[in-house]
Amino acid sequence: MNRHTDPSSALVLPGTGRDMSRRRFLTVLGGAGVGLVACSRGGADAGRALPGSPTSTTLTPIGGTVDTTPPPALAAPTDRVLVVVELAGGNDGLSTVVPALDDDYRRLRDQLALDPDAVHWLDDEVGLHPNLSRLARHGVATVEGVGSDTPDLSHFAMEERWMRGDPAGTAPVRDTVLGRLTTAVSADGRPFGAVSVSGPNHHLSANAQAVAISDPEALWFLDPEMDWVEVKALREVWGVAGGDRETDVALRRSAGQLNDLAATLAAHGVERDWEDPLVAEGGPLGPGLALAADLISADVGIRVVHARLDGFDTHDGHGWAHDQLMDELDRGVGGFLDRIAERGLADRVVVATTSEFGRRLRANASVGLDHGTASTMLVAGAVTPGRHGEPSSLTTLDRDDNQIATTSFDRYLASLGQEWMGVDAEWLLPERAEPLGLWA
Repeated sequence: MNRHTDPSSALVLPGTGRDMSRRRFLTVLGGAGVGLVACSRGGADAGRALPGSPTSTTLTPIGGTVDTTPPPALAAPTDRVLVVVELAGGNDGLSTVVPALDDDYRRLRDQLALDPDAVHWLDDEVGLHPNLSRLARHGVATVEGVGSDTPDLSHFAMEERWMRGDPAGTAPVRDTVLGRLTTAVSADGRPFGAVSVSGPNHHLSANAQAVAISDPEALWFLDPEMDWVEVKALREVWGVAGGDRETDVALRRSAGQLNDLAATLAAHGVERDWEDPLVAEGGPLGPGLALAADLISADVGIRVVHARLDGFDTHDGHGWAHDQLMDELDRGVGGFLDRIAERGLADRVVVATTSEFGRRLRANASVGLDHGTASTMLVAGAVTPGRHGEPSSLTTLDRDDNQIATTSFDRYLASLGQEWMGVDAEWLLPERAEPLGLWA
């Protein structure tokens, strides 16, 4: 395989090589997602993708309506990029940004307390998990005590609240925060303003155009020169969805957008670099973030990126499981930040973590941690390292013996949207939320 070394033009896309068998291709088509889902303005089935087919999703949230109020003018440079890495399952903030010398922490965590000599100290109170060595080298801003005043211990409820920017879970159903953010920053007419590199995800299903890539190895089937019968048949299906129903119109629009994207990729004339360290060694996040780095470098209009790392629901064996997850986070995000810096884009890109909630203070019988409330978020890249928010108390707890959030998560989202991306937080979120001053 050829490797393109010019960072100003290289678009190293996983899976553009011709090494996929027909069996593998058909397996991809038969799965939950064919590899790409285009989301465009207009449509009928909000947030729902047709299994096995690239589709346009609807822009009307289920049970709600689209707010057609146009976004205000941006207050930041239009080339900034936000990469959101979702730590799915509920990341334990105390095992990520560690008060390793705190007596209460060491007493409450007992078997799970981390070694003070191993953490990467940020100041004289907290340090990063021992496995976050790359992020420690890059420098991070932390936001502590993040959560809701009225928490819910359900993954589904809190994930939805985060996606809607609604800490209380009481606001009317509306577009997701990342969807609205994409709408606001896509005003330059580029075909795609956002990409999800962890598969079709409703974080981006809002009144904006986005592409979700569930399997980068399927990208090559968009190559206009591919002449397999199966590929030709799929293209014919895209093109012959006749009728005036919204779903037919949306499908044709989606096919057109995917063809445009295919032409863009073909114009770069690249093949997958199987030896790329970020792909080979970046863990579960590596291939997707390598693709994100290539799309950002290619300047195709991507301004919002969503990636997802699963496994943070550590009810059993929290210590070893979380150690592995922190290593995967560090390899993926650390390698991505290295790539962005190599390409001269370090001042344009911010990586921010989210997670639906934290974990309990005390371990259960399986030496795991059950669902908690407040957690700690990390922001890396073009941000000044430092601590923000306020650590949740280890001794003053709620009635369920969980920590009490000190920083409402909509304030965190307001900072990412308004301070970094220049999108007015009042328009972005259901309720007014004051940014935290991460870039003050």
